[in-house]
Amino acid sequence: MLAGASGVPASAGERIRPDSIGFKRAVYHAATGVLEPVDGGAQERLGHVIWRSTQFSGYFAGLGSCGRPGETDEMFFDWGDLPGPASINGFELAYATDASEGPNAIELALQFYSNSNGFAENQWPPVAGFWLALPGKPAGYEYPFFGWFVTVDLEGSGLEFTLGDEDLDGDGFRDFGYSYHALRYGDSTATGPLISEPNDPLSGPGAEGAFDLYIRDPNAANPCDPNTPFNYDGTYWFDWPFPQFHLALYSGSPCVPTDCSQSNCGCADFNADGRVNIGDLSRLLSAFGAYPGVPRYDPAVDNDCPLGVGLEDLSALLSVYGLECE
Repeated sequence: MLAGASGVPASAGERIRPDSIGFKRAVYHAATGVLEPVDGGAQERLGHVIWRSTQFSGYFAGLGSCGRPGETDEMFFDWGDLPGPASINGFELAYATDASEGPNAIELALQFYSNSNGFAENQWPPVAGFWLALPGKPAGYEYPFFGWFVTVDLEGSGLEFTLGDEDLDGDGFRDFGYSYHALRYGDSTATGPLISEPNDPLSGPGAEGAFDLYIRDPNAANPCDPNTPFNYDGTYWFDWPFPQFHLALYSGSPCVPTDCSQSNCGCADFNADGRVNIGDLSRLLSAFGAYPGVPRYDPAVDNDCPLGVGLEDLSALLSVYGLECE
């Protein structure tokens, strides 16, 4: 699935449109070992989002697994920047698969590295690693691929970790890395992480749109042995718009929505002049897409969960736009 050598664009497998694939969400509670399907997002249960690349643009079915005869064991390494050191109490990964139904249809390893940005390679060893047994397609699903967004809740598990120790490239942000590694794919012929648009306003700072490929020698005595090293194969990127592998990082206390029931204007009179007008709308739009840690984030215009100024905040303002506040 990779095209060419180091520095050459990689094929994105099948760029599945968001309207051509089914999705479900689930939360894995590390403290209890329970995988809980949910209807909406899981951000309300965790801290605020401090970094994300989640604007869906397709998926990449390039991961090989050492457990499959004839396949090269591959690990995809990606990276980003954080505003500063952060204690991580949860993260979200996403993938598409054609694996048959079952709660443990595939196994993926996701690892995190505190001092790496893909250019200053200092990513060994990881500061945290997770071996995840994940579901395949739901029973009765008739189309080839199905997608899962899985939030891993680390709260209370003792598995929380810290990222962002150093600024390796002098850009004012703290560098971190993360990797996807297939451990088992069952009967799947194409499973891989979702890819996201790093230049979307919802993306975290420093989402740079390239990734490194590491492989284990398939001719090694035991290519599946964890002690068999990965070797750097090259740095690749996808065709425009240069997506990044899906990831969201959570930190801090759980989100508590603001009580906006005390006024007919809700919480939308941000400048407290007694009406909801263009001044309030302009203030919200100037922070739209931002979240804690992004410089233009404005907590006054963010009154719901999950934290981050989005469509829910805009809709709430537009529903009372023009009102005199009582």
